[in-house]
Formats: sequence, C-alpha cells, structure tokens
Amino acid sequence: DRKSKPLWVLISEAGKKVCVIGCTLTYPPDSVNGCIVSGLGTPIRRGFPLKCQFAFPSALMGEIEERVGRYLIGLDVYPKKISEGLKHKISQLVDYRIKVNRYFFENYYSDFNFYFFGETDLAFHLFWDDKDFNYSLYERIDSFIGELLRKEDANIILMSDHGFAKKERMFFVDRWLESENFLT
Repeated sequence: DRKSKPLWVLISEAGKKVCVIGCTLTYPPDSVNGCIVSGLGTPIRRGFPLKCQFAFPSALMGEIEERVGRYLIGLDVYPKKISEGLKHKISQLVDYRIKVNRYFFENYYSDFNFYFFGETDLAFHLFWDDKDFNYSLYERIDSFIGELLRKEDANIILMSDHGFAKKERMFFVDRWLESENFLT
C-alpha cells in the first residue's frame, strides 16, 4: 500500500542503475533499471520464498540459488520456541546475508546499492540482554561494510529504523490469527 515511489524507483527512472537486496516491503519487486531481491513481506514458508517471483528480473531467482544457495528471507519465530538455538540460526543468517550481499556487490555493483540486515533487529528484540551475541553480529556486519569501503568510489549511508529496548512481552499477530483459524 505504498503511497509514493521508493527511492530506488526514482533513481532508476532518472537513468541510474540500482541493486536492492533484502529490503522490507519490496514484494512484489519493482521493475527497475537493475535488480531487486525482495525481503520481509515476501510470502514464505520456513523462511524460504513460496513459488512466487521474489526477484527482478525473474532470472535472478535461479542465479541466486546456483551461486549462493536457496534464497532465505528470514526465520520463522515462534514465541514459545525462543532459545539459545535461535541465536545460532540468527548468526548463520547474518553470515548467509553477508554472502548474498557480497555476491551482489561483486557482480551487480550499481549507482545505488541497498543491502538490508534485519537480523540485528531480531537479535536485539529477542536477546536484548546478551550484548556479546549482539555485538558479535555487528562486528561481522561491520567487517562486510569495511569491504564495501575499500571500493574507491563507494559512498555508504548506514541507518537504522529505530532504537531498542528490552521487551517484556511479544505477540505475533500472524501466529494468533493462525491459531484461531483465521488464516488458511
């Protein structure tokens, strides 16, 4: 329900090339001068996209699977199954996201590249008190950003959509709707 064009569409319409990887609410992907791989908001099952076109151009879906493995959007998180094992899965997802973003940086470097790491958001919301875990994620992402900065003409904007605080309670609307048989 976007009310205006996203930045990458405006940049594309201005004749520049764009590469947007994993950004929230980019499904279905816009037709742009370049490529888009959608992120959170893409229909998924067990973290993987359902049979849908989650990338533009569509041939990119097969390329991703061939070069970096099956594309993983995110993790299914169940409130009653938040455990130490979930930390390992988040950590693996950060490594996977770095691998995917590195592939696009090396093969689709454009006038505007956008790489999204939602795993830090998940980690802080679920494991606020484990600073060592959270900092380890940031250290790996920072190292990847260092790789980007080594490119002579790279300009980087690093941003977050909000700060963090400890959560006392979590409510997953989608899980509740499912448990009440409002989803099929």
